[in-house]
Amino acid sequence: MGKGNIFNMKKPHLYNILIPSIVVSAVLIFISWYSIGVIEKNSAKEIADTRINQIISKLDKTTVEFNDLKQQIADEYESKAKTFSVILYQTPRALSEDMAIEELRLAIGADVISVTDEYGNITFSTADDENNNINNEFEDGLDKKSYAKTIIELDDNGTYIFKSAVSRRDSDGLILFTFIDSSLNDILSYSSIASVTTNYPLLQSGITAIVDINSTNFISHTTQALVNTQCPVPVERFDKETGNISYRIYGHSSLIRYRVYNDKVILGILPKTEVFKLRNTTTKWLILACIIINVSVLLSIRQYTIIRKEN
Repeated sequence: MGKGNIFNMKKPHLYNILIPSIVVSAVLIFISWYSIGVIEKNSAKEIADTRINQIISKLDKTTVEFNDLKQQIADEYESKAKTFSVILYQTPRALSEDMAIEELRLAIGADVISVTDEYGNITFSTADDENNNINNEFEDGLDKKSYAKTIIELDDNGTYIFKSAVSRRDSDGLILFTFIDSSLNDILSYSSIASVTTNYPLLQSGITAIVDINSTNFISHTTQALVNTQCPVPVERFDKETGNISYRIYGHSSLIRYRVYNDKVILGILPKTEVFKLRNTTTKWLILACIIINVSVLLSIRQYTIIRKEN
């Protein structure tokens, strides 16, 4: 009877030591998991912000270069239009000779040439389906003697069209030109923002991208094949000027750092497995270490209890 009471007294002593050890281990694991996670998340955000800033700087530079290139092309076409006006003034019969006007058109590289009277009505055109009315932006040049203006339009296929208008020298009115050059459009496309993020990957498997807020499509992406595809993240989630959200994208739970820039959203997308790689590895080893320690404590206490019981 007395021995049974002694054994029952020793049994709670085992749990009184083991339970605090387990609690301390759990607290240690949680603190480690949380603190390392915070550090890694902040580090990932800083890296993403750096990339986003680089993309914005590149975007600004590319936009300036892109506009300069378009203006250079427009100036070149406008110069050709002025030259044509002089030639037409010197050879007025060209308008009545289809072969002559066609040779001149090919010489300056124009796709369409049209001539208007003083009222803006098109009296001659190399295109059969040419509209009888001129572009509204050219109407202010009908009564001017030295007028030259070029506008740039973008058609539904993303092709840039340069339209120039210069004053006629033989009478009032304008000579209108339409220039479409596929090689120049290739240059313009190369200079566009579609390729901005290609050279800005994020860590090992991260992604940088630019989303157009209006169309919700990627207009630039680290993976070029995804340009012009729809962004899987609803744009409503980007409700602040800058921030970060968690979202499952491309099959991975990801940390998305974003910044709204004009009518675009610059994204830095990082899989959480990469963001929290150190935290996850450390936590696994710490759990294993705590299990070994607590098992060792358990075995030591049991051995101690057995020895005390035998004595």
